[in-house]
Amino acid sequence: MAITIAELWRDGRLLAERNVATVAPVAAAFMFLPQVVREAIVAPPATQADIGFLDIAISFVVVAFAFVGQAAIAAIMLGGQQGPYDVADALRRALRLLPKLLLVVLMLGLAALPLIFLLGIVAVMVIGADRVGDPQAAAQTFVLLFLPVIAAFAYVGARLFVLFPVLLAETGSAREALRRSWRMTAGQPWTLVGFMVSALFAITFLTLLVTIVAGGLLGLLLGADSILGKLLTVTLATFIGTAVGVIVIGASVAAYRRLAAPTR
Repeated sequence: MAITIAELWRDGRLLAERNVATVAPVAAAFMFLPQVVREAIVAPPATQADIGFLDIAISFVVVAFAFVGQAAIAAIMLGGQQGPYDVADALRRALRLLPKLLLVVLMLGLAALPLIFLLGIVAVMVIGADRVGDPQAAAQTFVLLFLPVIAAFAYVGARLFVLFPVLLAETGSAREALRRSWRMTAGQPWTLVGFMVSALFAITFLTLLVTIVAGGLLGLLLGADSILGKLLTVTLATFIGTAVGVIVIGASVAAYRRLAAPTR
């Protein structure tokens, strides 16, 4: 069944609106607040070498919270045989799913090691060419090697776009869920890549716009170095990112329902 990018945005938005009363508390507690707290207490490192254990630990906790929250939101949007889940039921399902989800992440990480290794080599080549004063070679290396690797990651992400709904709605092992998601998206990979690119663009553009506009206004009102102004700007930007993220989860649920439906 063919799906368009516009339909994914529409269906994701409708699912988010329909379940806003139960989705909003989960998104706030597991996606929005942890990210705001992280931005408030972790200073951006000046260099890669400045990233410490605390930074990594906090980032890991934020990602773990986000995984649980996303799974719970997908469960709410999917519903069960007895009707829609409330917040407590959705969180219980998400927590029960966590071991299987961690196994999926481990399997994907191991499978992606060659691409990650290649990405590291390309990054070293680009940085090396730039440091020796050859920006043209750096740009050519980036275009010829870095972009295809990113495209490969995007393609794999598209084939696993319905993984959360598959894990929640169907029984089976982590490997079977990966295979099921891969099969279901066989006819839609580039549409799903386009949707993910549009979602990334929306998050980047909107958060950048909020950061510039709100940051500028708050800077004028509270001062350029105001901690409160910076925190309010981060809060608004994170809210935008969370809202778009919820719509993307809704789109994955909508895509799963359509792709799982028997064809006539």
